[in-house]
Amino acid sequence: GLVIYSIFFGLAFGMVCAMLFETLMDLVGASRFTSAVGLVTIVECFTILLGPPIGGTLIDTFGDYKYMFIKCGAVMVLAGTFLFIMNYYNYRMLAKEEKKRVKEDGEKKDNENARTEKGEAVKAVEKIQDINETAPLKKDENGLKNGANIPTEP
Repeated sequence: GLVIYSIFFGLAFGMVCAMLFETLMDLVGASRFTSAVGLVTIVECFTILLGPPIGGTLIDTFGDYKYMFIKCGAVMVLAGTFLFIMNYYNYRMLAKEEKKRVKEDGEKKDNENARTEKGEAVKAVEKIQDINETAPLKKDENGLKNGANIPTEP
């Protein structure tokens, strides 16, 4: 019976470990993924390090497994409550960041449009200046076409 339990426990634990990274990526996004993995690992280390000694102390003190199971259940309820609250907070924070990013993207487009409009205005001014500078040359060109003599220097 214990071997069958161990097999199922190993399979279930492997599934939980595999889903950890998918869940973290969904919850915190790619930008915070590495920090989230670090924090989850720290929390796991504390529970793995402190859980068995505290459970053993409860069994030795009270002589019954009941309090150890109560402790485990309390830790699970506390963890679930924490995840529920933080999940709500996290999605609100991600929505605010998305809203801010969309607003910044809109401002960038407005700035690009302003630059383009300014650039078009500069091009128009340059074109007018070019016309003014090339006007005498066009007169000479028209004069040549009409057969006018252009004086040359001796």
